Formats: sequence, structure tokens, C-alpha cells
Amino acid sequence: GRVNALAAVETALDLVNTETIVSDPIVHVFPNPVDDQLMLKFDIYQGDLYFELLDMQGRTYHQQKWNSGNHVIETVDTSQLPAGIYVYLVRSEGMIQAGKIVKL
Repeated sequence: GRVNALAAVETALDLVNTETIVSDPIVHVFPNPVDDQLMLKFDIYQGDLYFELLDMQGRTYHQQKWNSGNHVIETVDTSQLPAGIYVYLVRSEGMIQAGKIVKL
């Protein structure tokens, strides 16, 4: 019979993916749209946080690691980024938060 490709991919990801996509944010990312500085406000998480900013073609424009126990708000310099839409990923202890930002 027919194969449901989406269901097959989701099943495969469930079997191999060890990260959980969170519904409660690890960090709040603002302002959006952004001009020169992107702010990241950590919530209650302790430990290492990994931040990555990618363009829509998957090219990495920025990577950084923080320990949330030492900081409440971090900034990322976006002044040199070309205008456009970017995807950010925040990872912490097996969890991942993803979102989009617009660079003016």
C-alpha cells in the first residue's frame, strides 16, 4: 500500500532524537525585529546553554555558549548581519528551543 512519508519521518525522528522541543521557553529572545543587538533573557535554567543563529539556507552566522547560572541577560551583536529572516536555536541539557527573528 501507500506509505505515509511524514508519519515515517516522524517515527524515525522519535526513535533517534534525544532532544525535546520545549513549549516553555528556555530563553526569551527580543527585540524582534532586531537591528543592532539581540537580547536573550534566561529563565530558570541552570547549566550550559548553546545559542546558534542561522540564515534560511542553513548557514551559521553566530554560535555562542553561556552558563545561565552566571548571567540573566546576554546580548548578541547583530549589527553586521545582512537584513533578512534568521532561525535561532537554543540548546540545554537535551532540550531545544527554536524560533525566527527578522533582521532589519
